[in-house]
Amino acid sequence: MWNCWFVLFESPSPYKLTHLFLDTLIEAIRKRGVESLNTLTVVSNNGGTASGGGLSPLVETGQISRLIMSFLGNNKSLEKKYLSGEVAIELTPQGTIAERLRAAGAGIPAFYTPTGVSKLNFLLAYDLISV
Repeated sequence: MWNCWFVLFESPSPYKLTHLFLDTLIEAIRKRGVESLNTLTVVSNNGGTASGGGLSPLVETGQISRLIMSFLGNNKSLEKKYLSGEVAIELTPQGTIAERLRAAGAGIPAFYTPTGVSKLNFLLAYDLISV
């Protein structure tokens, strides 16, 4: 009688592979230290998690000086660094971040988004009303 064992390895999804790659890259940047990498501008959809995931290691070591993101999240370390002026944060809608990256890659210096226009109209209307 033959005993046959099959080991089925789960093929990692592209999502898992992307996160594994990003976590490895973030850890490598963190290991380089503040001495060599200390004024990073990072574009991300969030600023990391309170439990230490995502960009949290770079925020805690002070290697990030500017964050362009669409969601602040619950990263208390990032909040403290922002309030003390150590990190500059630019909140941008997710679609605008994607378009900025696409346009920069294509060599397009400027583009139009309806989000910015409606905000401008609101601010102009608000200024007229408050006068």
